[in-house]
This record gives sequence, structure tokens and C-alpha cells, in this order.
Amino acid sequence: MPSRRTLRAAADGLPPSAGAAVDGARRARAGRGPAGSSADLPPLPGAGAGAGARRNDAANKHGAIDPSVRGAVVGASGGRAALDRARRIALRGDVGHRRERGAGGSVPADAPCRPTTDLACTGGGRGRAGLRPPDDLATARPAAVRERSSLRRGGGTAGALGGQPAAAMTTLDPDRLRAQLRRGPRPGVYVLLGEDAFAAERVVAALVDAHLEPTTRAFNLETLRGSDVDPEDLAVRLATPPWMATHRVVVVREAHALAPKARETIAQWAARAPSDVVLVLWTLEDSARARDLGKLAPNITTLVECTALTPDDAPGWAMTWAEAEHGRRLDPEAARALVAAVGPDARLLATEIAKLVDFVGDRSVIALTDVEAVGIHLPRIDRWQWLDLVGRRRWTEARRQLPDLLAQGESATGLVAALTTHALRLGLAQSGGAGALERELKPHQRWLARRLLDQARLWTEAELQDLLVELLRTDVLLKSAVVDEAAALDLLLLRLHGRTMPRAA
Repeated sequence: MPSRRTLRAAADGLPPSAGAAVDGARRARAGRGPAGSSADLPPLPGAGAGAGARRNDAANKHGAIDPSVRGAVVGASGGRAALDRARRIALRGDVGHRRERGAGGSVPADAPCRPTTDLACTGGGRGRAGLRPPDDLATARPAAVRERSSLRRGGGTAGALGGQPAAAMTTLDPDRLRAQLRRGPRPGVYVLLGEDAFAAERVVAALVDAHLEPTTRAFNLETLRGSDVDPEDLAVRLATPPWMATHRVVVVREAHALAPKARETIAQWAARAPSDVVLVLWTLEDSARARDLGKLAPNITTLVECTALTPDDAPGWAMTWAEAEHGRRLDPEAARALVAAVGPDARLLATEIAKLVDFVGDRSVIALTDVEAVGIHLPRIDRWQWLDLVGRRRWTEARRQLPDLLAQGESATGLVAALTTHALRLGLAQSGGAGALERELKPHQRWLARRLLDQARLWTEAELQDLLVELLRTDVLLKSAVVDEAAALDLLLLRLHGRTMPRAA
């Protein structure tokens, strides 16, 4: 573990008391002594127990700085594989929203191991300097971070479903599966796993449409409930040949509730590799029983991950949905405002987009003014607008909008995490261009690449490095003492304003 001196020197002036809090927290986790006292921390303007002063209970309980910020700046060992995974998680923000659900945090809780800012090694950045952490930080090792299941990280494989070989099972997201089904039928077993019921319903509809004709659908579609399934009846339904059609579809809802004998029936049926039946095992539960469904017929099973939209994915999803379902272009600002107003709920977003399509009539573009005109209540400022203000170095405006943003329910720790991801993306855009950033972003976030490239041109490599260091400093203060969140973030913006040249866009 790095000493206080190492962390302090690496962070370019990190307060000694803050370093003591970090080292004390690590000693406490290791059972070697009490955690550092928050009373030793330097005071911030407005800090105290009055109105607006808050304590991050989870962070104080574990006594650790945010792993995402720590991983981005401090780094740890783990080899090239860990580096690749760290860069992918940090830039995509895969799981941060589960930890910061209310705030929409965009930096993962299990995130970066080795410094994710060694950007010269990413695609498109060969031979260029790239954003790198200070040398003394490159060798520091953060505390171990609890691993999440591969399914939660969006990396579900057969190995995640009970130890089957990864190559024995296909894993697809709903969009890729629907694209494949448009090329023709794909009989087999489909395990729909995840909490997004709207996405799962669309997958079931696509499977039914791909394998059954409307005229014979009533005779060849069976819908069962897992808790009510009788093993013998299930065996008969699976063995029944199609009637005046080429395929049958059997859908089992709440499949996690299937009894052991019913699961054995499925395994015996699948061993014969039937080519005329599609079995859909659908469950919204993420448990051992649900994940074990993939082991029943690994060689003919496709795992479909119906994970809920994250706040960062939702605007891109809304734009794609408006284009694919209605033939309209949803302006990015309108998409962000819509998500900020109604949340990242796919079903609700689809409903609101349908209303907007009716409102605009024959117009091909849905603009921000249309979202305002239909009566959707929009916040005065949302997280994405604020991040763009910081990315464009509009410090005065970012400070002015900060109280409104916090009043809407955003948390300071969530904003620090989101700003860390934003800084890393700016660094990658600066080093490798828009193409390198697009390759790292998730599909529904790739539209951001050009916008981030414009912002990256306003920063130097050294300034982005300073931004990461200041984010580390702020994260330590927020999680090591009772501080006024608005004052802590305002101080962050003031320090950044004082250390950067006024080249706002």
C-alpha cells in the first residue's frame, strides 16, 4: 500500500490530513488500527453540521476513496488484461449507475485497476503522448476492489452461468439478436435474463415473428409460467411437432421458478438437438437459479441480457428508437432533456417519443423546443449540460448552475465520478481522435465522440492531468469529513479555473 508521503507527493499537494485519512482507512480494513479522524481534515468553506452538510455513510463505513477516482489516478497492477478491462469500464461507465442510481453516476464502482489514462496504447493513439499519471502514482496499489459478477458487468458468458465453457453458449444483447433474426429463423433455447421487461418483451415478440406465421400462430405458440409447469406436460409440449408450420415456440415466463424435474426435462429434450422448436426461458430475476438455466442446454442456448438502461445510455437509445420506430431524428439536446425529465426507463421513453412524433406531425426532426412545448417538465440544468460546461471550461457558468443541479437530487460524489469519466474520455479523444473514442464507447454513447473531441481541443495534456488530481483531492474530502457538498464542488471549480488558461468554447 502507498504511504501517506507517496500519495501526498503523487497528488501534487494533497493535504497531509487527507492522506492520513486514506492510510488510516486502509489500516482499519486490514485490522491494524483505527481509521483516520475526519477532524484532522482541512476545513472547507461552509463545512460543518448545518444545513446542506452531509456525510457519505457508505464511504465512511468502508473508509475508502472512490475506487473509480483512485483507479484512474493512483492505479494498480494487473497486467495488460487488467489494463484493457480498466480502460473499457472507466470509459464506458458500465456499472456506476447501480451504485449511484439516484444521481446517475457514470463511473463504475469496481473500476480501473492500472492507470486507465495510458492513452497512447489505445487504438488510434500509437506514437502520441497520451494522458499519463505522474510516475510515482503509476506504481501505487489501491486496496482490493470487490469483483462483481460478469453478468452485471455486461460480460456474461457461459462461464458466468455455472462453469460451462465460454464457447459453448452465445451471448447477445437484444439489438444484436433482433438483427440476426431479421436474416432468418434461429431455433434453439433462449434465456432472457435481466430487469428490463420492456426489452425482454420485444425480444419475445421478435422471436415469435421470426419463427411463426400469423395464420398459424395460435396453434404453435405456447406460453407457460415456471411455477405452474408440470414436467410431464412440459415434455409433451416440447415434443409436439409444429402444426402446418416449420416451427413451434414455447415461452416459459418466471423460468427461475422451474422445478428440478422440469429442468431435467428440458435438458433431456435439448440433448436431441431439436430443430423445429424454439424454447424461451424468460426471467427478470438475477439469482443462482436464474443463471443456472444456461447449463440446461449450453450447446444450443443463446443468453440474451436484458439489462436496464443507464442514464448515460438512455439519450442514445432514445435517438435510435425515434429513428428506427418512427423515422424521425431526435435532436441530442432534446434526447438528453427527455431523459432528464422522465428518467432512463425504456418503456416510458418510448411512450413520450410517440407523443412527440404526433406533436411534430410531418416534421422529420424533434427539437428541444418540441419537448418543452408538449408540457414535459424539464429541469433547469441536467448532469450532461453541467459536464459540458466543465468540458468547455466555462467555469463561471458551471459554478452558477451548481446549486440548481444539487437541488435536483444530484450528489457531489456522483458528479465527481461522472466528471472523472468525462476527463478520461477527453484524454482519449485528445490522444487518439474521435475514432479511438468511438471504439471504446458503448453503442448508445458513440454519438458523443465528435462533441467530446471539440472539448478535448480546449485542453492540454497537463491540464487534464491536473483535473484528475483535483478530482482525487475533492473525492478524499467528500468521503473523509462532514462537508458542504456545494462548497466542496465550488472549491474544485475555483481551483481548476485558477490553474487553467481561459480558452472557453
